[in-house]
Amino acid sequence: MPPVMSCLMIEKLPANQLPRPTGRMKTALIVGRIAFLVGFLSLLQPTTTAAFSSSSPANIAREALAMAITSSASSEFGPPEPPVAIFSDVDGTLVHYPEGNDKLFLLDNIDKAITIGKNNKILQLPASATGLQGVISSQTLAKCQEIRNSGSKLVLVSGMRTSTLLKRLPFLPLSDAYCNEGGGRIFYRVPLSKDVPKEDWPSFVVHPEVYDGATEEDLQPFALQEDMAWRQQMEQSDAAGTDGYIGVELPPQESSGDNNDPIRHVPLSDRVGALWDYAQDLSSQGFILDTNGYATCFRVNRKQQITPESKDNFERLLAGTVTCPPGISTSTNLGCVDFYPEDSGKNNWCVLILNA
Repeated sequence: MPPVMSCLMIEKLPANQLPRPTGRMKTALIVGRIAFLVGFLSLLQPTTTAAFSSSSPANIAREALAMAITSSASSEFGPPEPPVAIFSDVDGTLVHYPEGNDKLFLLDNIDKAITIGKNNKILQLPASATGLQGVISSQTLAKCQEIRNSGSKLVLVSGMRTSTLLKRLPFLPLSDAYCNEGGGRIFYRVPLSKDVPKEDWPSFVVHPEVYDGATEEDLQPFALQEDMAWRQQMEQSDAAGTDGYIGVELPPQESSGDNNDPIRHVPLSDRVGALWDYAQDLSSQGFILDTNGYATCFRVNRKQQITPESKDNFERLLAGTVTCPPGISTSTNLGCVDFYPEDSGKNNWCVLILNA
């Protein structure tokens, strides 16, 4: 199991027992440190495209992030001071989904300010495409900002669809990069200078929500820049192609034409690319697929399998009796099964940064 995926396997040894690693071992240990810190972030939970010039902020951001993560490889082995970078999941780690009476309480007070404990306002996120209503605490947001203020890089890595990410950005911790669709799309935060007139700002700007403990600097608006080199890799015909991106670009598209018709996504039957060829095959077998708002992956959700045939098919997926064709990978996420190009995935993007 790659160390980046298993924070529970990281053990802290006394300094005098630590070896002096070289080469590949150093890289693995750096990834291990990052994995350990991902585990640490899971404790921070509540109680209950813009267009820019070719000196691309995306390239600059990727290089800066890579340098931060790999800089300790040339130093003596030991705990970095401060941690060079933290890669964190979102759902179930930073954002949580109340159940039972907690859920009913939030629904009854959805338009009211809710505080748990002292100075710990709870922010309710916009509902996801499947109707899930998540919350995040001010304490979580403040702790994440403390990590960044210490000099560490913070990267959010999630399987959420792009349309959901763009809606949630004002409520999520301020981060140096956002990797979603399970690794298929990457966006870098681009700070907006206070000296630039608002009329010169890009068309898509994120305005962070106010939370307890936030400073004026924490709430400064920012733009996004997609990593186009990574995107071009995903757009290859033997990967996801280009059709899935229509309707989930920056800035978010909400309507088309002069009559405010809903934005038109390319239907699955018309999408071209190895990923969508496989999706069409699964659909013909009776699987009910979720492609809405995804550009580089699709999801099979247990809850959406409503016929006996589709329910049986889902169990086949979980049992591993349905084999992916060459070039396609799969993983489980929040009780769902995700499919994406084999060059995508959370692990592969971390490797990209390490090798940048």
